[in-house]
Amino acid sequence: MQMAERQFATWRRGDEPTPVDGCDVCAALQKQREEARKRGDHSKVTDAHVEIARHPHGTTARAK
Repeated sequence: MQMAERQFATWRRGDEPTPVDGCDVCAALQKQREEARKRGDHSKVTDAHVEIARHPHGTTARAK
């Protein structure tokens, strides 16, 4: 049995998904991401990145 290849999302500061202004979901995810960053919980920071990027309008809101 062959193991599925794992995919890892990596973001550098400044290249992280950016929340869309005026979106409550994006604002909540941003808050969770910053709280996780303060705690040093890198896994939760990455989780928030993924959720922001996958949020319906997150793909057009990438940091430049």
